Amino acid sequence: MPRVLGYELQPGRFYPIITLTLEYQGRFQQTLAIVDSGADQTMIPAEVIAGLGIDVSRLPKAPPNIGAGGADQRLCDLEVSWRGYVFANRVVVAEAGSLPIALAGRGELFQKFTVRFAWHKVPPYMDLDPIAGYEPTAGKPTKTHV
Repeated sequence: MPRVLGYELQPGRFYPIITLTLEYQGRFQQTLAIVDSGADQTMIPAEVIAGLGIDVSRLPKAPPNIGAGGADQRLCDLEVSWRGYVFANRVVVAEAGSLPIALAGRGELFQKFTVRFAWHKVPPYMDLDPIAGYEPTAGKPTKTHV
């Protein structure tokens, strides 16, 4: 896979940001996400989920041990892919106003890709390589994602 350059969001602070594609009942939306080695699960802001026509208030509540804890978080079944590789089919939905950008967590993304950060390089970058045998699946009819 191509190298992903870090985004300098603050002077001297680089972030590993990728564009995710979300698919729910034939509707698609793209959103930016930080590849977060400290996040257990992929977490999407409620505002992004609502953009897919999903009523967030009707989603099941996430158990207290999932996500950031303390906030009103929900679970949502949808496909999440990066460059055609579906890596998750369930996400944690962050409470409205509590998360400015999605987080691609290690519980899903890191199970399907080898992630190598090179923040000591100039410019800083990250490599995301699919694990052996993992093929692009977005848009293909299958029930075996993740």
